[in-house]
Amino acid sequence: MHTWAPCFETTDWSQLDTLYRALATLDPSPIVALNHAVVLGELHGPQAALTLIDALAPTLPHYGPLHATRAELLTRLDRPAEAMSAYAHALEHANSRAEHRLLERLAAALAARGGVSPIPLPARPKSQPRP
Repeated sequence: MHTWAPCFETTDWSQLDTLYRALATLDPSPIVALNHAVVLGELHGPQAALTLIDALAPTLPHYGPLHATRAELLTRLDRPAEAMSAYAHALEHANSRAEHRLLERLAAALAARGGVSPIPLPARPKSQPRP
């Protein structure tokens, strides 16, 4: 659905909310809940999404996209120190070199805005085929 929109601004977030609610009845997994939280964040703001994602965090402690999403939401909420910590966790769990490079760039951009120290970056993962 969101890939059908010509641009991000025209995404029908209400329709996505409806679809994720239906999907959650068929597959009540934490991944579906995480994706639904992102949609709710677009509808109701970053704090609404962060509250839901923080509740999911114990079920997905090693899932890099959860930490990357937290970092983005915390950045939007102007909580740079917490965002930098979330980027560090996301980097620890990056699955590819490309993902690692993207997270490095986002963390560096956050540090460049000021008010937060750059994080010591973990070593880049070796390229591995996905299971």
